[in-house]
Order: sequence, then structure tokens, then C-alpha cells
Amino acid sequence: EYSGLMSDASAPNNNITGTSDMNPVREQIQLFTKLGITIDKIGMIYCSTESNSIIQRDLAQDAADEFGLEFVFETFAETNQIGSAMDSLIEKGIDGIYTPTDSTLVSVYSTVHSKADAAQIPIIAGEEACLELGAVATLSINYFDLGKLTGEMAVQVLNGKAISELPVLQLEEVPLVLHLGNAEDIGLTFPEELLEQADRVIDN
Repeated sequence: EYSGLMSDASAPNNNITGTSDMNPVREQIQLFTKLGITIDKIGMIYCSTESNSIIQRDLAQDAADEFGLEFVFETFAETNQIGSAMDSLIEKGIDGIYTPTDSTLVSVYSTVHSKADAAQIPIIAGEEACLELGAVATLSINYFDLGKLTGEMAVQVLNGKAISELPVLQLEEVPLVLHLGNAEDIGLTFPEELLEQADRVIDN
């Protein structure tokens, strides 16, 4: 889970600790079952050279199995391959698409969005920033809060605390954020129950 940097995140070795921005993949996949539309097959697209995305793919597969969803994925190595990868996913008959926290993917998110939008397929994203790029929903970590938590850990190190005594931390709160405008663009109306659960609703 930590790209080989350490063997035990609760008692870090190799003189490395910090915070993790691992997103709640299981709960994000579960969101597909709460959109109020029939979703049987979900797709995922990611950059094949990003190790954290491979971890997220495996977690997404496990979650899809748990919630009775068929799961397919496509990868790309070069950004100019993303269009054909999206076409392949859509040809496989996906009803929704999951985009992980993948920096290469985010750099070409407009292609993901345009392809999904044309096919009227909702995107659930691994991070909140992607809602401004076309996704309809996420349970997202807040990078400002994560930075604050990291800073607090740095202060402890500067005050003499051993790194081995500072377990890797993650944010405990992951707000549910919905984007009404993006949902409307694909003809999706969020169920009232989901709207009531939302911590924030973007309406533009």
C-alpha cells in the first residue's frame, strides 16, 4: 500500500513517515449503488505506470464484487491513448465510470469527461477536484486538511519525537460531495436520500 517505502505503517521503518492520501475506494464504489439508476457494470481507467492506481484498481475490484457490480478496466501509458481506452470501456457496456486519484489521468480529464458525457455515463471520482472537471460525485479527502495534518506531524519530529513512533496517518473525515450541474448534463437526478446525506452540493 505504501509503494515499498515501509513494511509497517503503524510503526514506520526506514526513517519515513507522513500522511497518506489514499481515498476510500470501497465507499466510492458503493456510491454507484446509491445514484438511483440501474448500474450493473462499472469501468475504471488509469495510467499503467502509477503504482497507486494499481492498488486502487484492486480495491475497486473487491468493492465491485462486494456490491454485486461487474467490473472492467482499461489502462493507458501515454496520454494520447486515453481516448481509445475510454472508447473501449464504453464499448464494453459500462453504466458508470470510476476515476482514481491518478495525476496523469487528471491531466487529461477533459477527454474522460467528454466521452462519458456523450455516452450519458456518470463519473464517480477519487478526489473532489475532479467534480470541477466533470465527475458527479465523490467521497473526498481534503488536501488542505491533509497538509495541516502533515504539518502537525512535522512539528512533532522537530520537537524530537522519533519517526518510528509516528504512524502514517490518514484523514478520518471524507465528505460526500455531489455536483448537480454535471449530473443534470447526463440526465441524472440524485435521489433525495443521497442529497440529504451530502456534506456539500455544488450547483453550477
